[in-house]
Amino acid sequence: MAQGFYEILGIDHRSSTDAIHSAYHDQLAELVRRLRAARRQGADVTILEGQERSLKEAMQVLSDPVRRQRYDAYRRASRQGIPTSAETMWDVAKDALVDPLAISALEILQKTTDLNIGNPFKVAPQPRKWSARPQPTAASPQPDPATEVTDQVEKTAELPQAPVMSEPAVPSFTPEVEAAPEPPPPPPPPPDDVVGIAGQYGMDGRFLRAVRELRKRTLDELADETRISLRYLHALESNDFDSLPAATFVRGYVKELARALDIQDVDVVEGYLALYKQQRG
Repeated sequence: MAQGFYEILGIDHRSSTDAIHSAYHDQLAELVRRLRAARRQGADVTILEGQERSLKEAMQVLSDPVRRQRYDAYRRASRQGIPTSAETMWDVAKDALVDPLAISALEILQKTTDLNIGNPFKVAPQPRKWSARPQPTAASPQPDPATEVTDQVEKTAELPQAPVMSEPAVPSFTPEVEAAPEPPPPPPPPPDDVVGIAGQYGMDGRFLRAVRELRKRTLDELADETRISLRYLHALESNDFDSLPAATFVRGYVKELARALDIQDVDVVEGYLALYKQQRG
């Protein structure tokens, strides 16, 4: 039986986004360890690579509020079976099709205005089926259509005609438009080169974070590329030396980050290791 995204990550459907990310990185670390061991032994890693793709897909879907909402609606529909009516189908699928912000905005508008807005998210009722019009029987006399039209025209001609009133002229005016306020000046740009960032922060974790933001990279992307635990990446950037492993591992981590972030102009490896040894002794 195929596992769902919650089962793949080993979490509950009420789990928060932080819990989803934490479970993903724990599962990924174990899976990477098994992959490396299998590759060293020359074993077939097709199944493990498929599990890695499924794990990443589960994290991406459940981390996105809209995609998670649709996935939860799909799970409910799968458990309840295919609905037999449009109303029942809408009750199951509306949470996945209508943006919650749109529903909240409609509720606020209904409470703050007297307009008859209605509910556009409600399923329209089915059109009523009308029965065929009964045909008159032969016993009842049928009126002559030509005679009816003539009588109606004569009655209309006898009615007094109302005078034609012209519409009053509406004076035109041009509303005064207030000038838009001047936008505030933009903040000064950050340092645009690695050397400038090093001069500003030194060789500690703030330097690594500033270069990462300059390269427009996320910690999740670096964790996937370097295979470094997200917990250690956070510790490296926040100078949490007590949470880092031995110096040999830290040297390898910083060296791999320098490669991924294309840091070539400064020796961040030795600079960071000096701070690490100063703090750890």
